[in-house]
Amino acid sequence: MAYLHISQPVLSRSIAGLDQSLGGQLFDRTPAGVQPTIRGQTVIERGHDILQKERAAMPSWGSRRLRCQGQRHAPGTSP
Repeated sequence: MAYLHISQPVLSRSIAGLDQSLGGQLFDRTPAGVQPTIRGQTVIERGHDILQKERAAMPSWGSRRLRCQGQRHAPGTSP
């Protein structure tokens, strides 16, 4: 858990919260370790897809982010 910078009990509570929020168990816990359930594997794969799309979009965000800082109005409206 050191890699995540959280303790094991905090991680367990977080996963239990996800289980409850998503309506099912994400991991099977066994003496040999932890394996994702089918639902858990789906969540992992979709998460990887989201992160990959975010990384692909980041190069195009850089210049726009600097120009948009400080704007506080809805798109398509005047400030």
